[in-house]
Amino acid sequence: MPQDTKLHKEAYKGVMGGVQEALRDDGIAVDAPGAGGRTALQRACGVGHHTIVTFLLGAGASPSAVDLAGRTALHWAAVANSETCISAVLDAEGAPRVDAATKSGNTALHMAADAGHLEAVTLLLSRGADATLRNSEGQTAGDGAKLNGHAQVAAALGAGGGGGGCIIL
Repeated sequence: MPQDTKLHKEAYKGVMGGVQEALRDDGIAVDAPGAGGRTALQRACGVGHHTIVTFLLGAGASPSAVDLAGRTALHWAAVANSETCISAVLDAEGAPRVDAATKSGNTALHMAADAGHLEAVTLLLSRGADATLRNSEGQTAGDGAKLNGHAQVAAALGAGGGGGGCIIL
């Protein structure tokens, strides 16, 4: 099982100098897998370090790389409720589809809704996310929001039904 490298740790902490040094001096590949198969880009997205995300994308990091659970940088940015990272990933060359699903069928919209992140949910919907998609448990993003007590997010997703409810933006 891979361990996090200096690149992963510095990206997670948001230390630009450390990220640059790891790539330049330590020769660590920009998409090297770390713990859980996560890339440095995914680690930075997961904590909303937009400057690091932008730098890594410019250095050739793949926005579509998946970790061991099938999550992309977009999934991690959604969990962090980082609108700037979500946009950076979706606007990058080689971006994942907005509805790319994990091994368990969760899209970035599912993950943002489960966490109660209305801003991320709203942005993902505006970028074309499909609120009617169901994960491997048969749940829509709205269902997950409802189950986790996020009424405002569930309402934005059509009261949690996902199948025919209106989407309020």
